[in-house]
Amino acid sequence: MLEGLLECVELFKIPRGQPMNEIHKISLMLENSPDFLNNLLASIPNSNLKLRRIPGKWSAHEHICHVCVGEKYVFHKRFDLFLNCEKPIFEPLSLDDFPENFYLDMILQDSLKEFRVLRDKTISLINSNDQKTFWTKEGNHPEYSKYTPEIMMNHLLMHDFWHFYRIEELLLANDGCIED
Repeated sequence: MLEGLLECVELFKIPRGQPMNEIHKISLMLENSPDFLNNLLASIPNSNLKLRRIPGKWSAHEHICHVCVGEKYVFHKRFDLFLNCEKPIFEPLSLDDFPENFYLDMILQDSLKEFRVLRDKTISLINSNDQKTFWTKEGNHPEYSKYTPEIMMNHLLMHDFWHFYRIEELLLANDGCIED
């Protein structure tokens, strides 16, 4: 797992100002995220997957299912808006829109399979849009001063790895050492 992480760290050393080169590298990292997640998941005992180590905070199971839901209902929806609207308008996703145990009640293996299928579709969408004008096209998002497909891809990648970090933290941290 460490070797894969080191490869990802190398890919993060991307000079700004060369969007197509940067997009290609980010696309490669996104393409490998499901494998990274599966390797991480293999190190977690099944009995710990739904364990909420901090009351009111997510378990590893919930983080994994959330990544899949984000891919489907946020990224793909936003990508479609960028493709089909001159100046798309986006709404933030609120976790308040979901019941408390929404992710906990999902079937983990189904979510993992769907994540792989959705991510492959994401990579196809990315690779089929190679025009620089597409990646710099601006949309309106109330949480950001600027929002483009390139920024959206960066957010997707960081979103993946933020949740992967939280999963690993739940696995490795001693009791009482996990911060909210």
